[in-house]
Amino acid sequence: MRIVQQLWRNELASIAQENDFMLQLLANLQTEHLLQTRYEEQAGNFFNHFQYFSAVAKHLQNELSAFENQRAERENSQPTALHRYDYFREEMDRLENKYSSFKNNFKSFLNYLALQSAGFVHS
Repeated sequence: MRIVQQLWRNELASIAQENDFMLQLLANLQTEHLLQTRYEEQAGNFFNHFQYFSAVAKHLQNELSAFENQRAERENSQPTALHRYDYFREEMDRLENKYSSFKNNFKSFLNYLALQSAGFVHS
């Protein structure tokens, strides 16, 4: 189970890092005024989702740390440990699926903006 926990910790750190990077991209687009007024609502939705994924990743990192500490102290019974394992597996699967879909939507938005700024797409 320890290997899976390390994998989850790594995946959560990767999501948090990638999320921060894409949030910075969005902030740069807004700062450089590359987002036109008609995209403000869409940009706001992306911003809210970035905050959501950041909070979920942080929450799961904290939960995983607490679980690891309990296991180190041997306070978890076998059924409780199995229940926590199932909980994390389900939460990680849910987060990864939602985040992957969101990330693809954001990349599509960035690609559209790039094509538009290059003059290939007219508004």
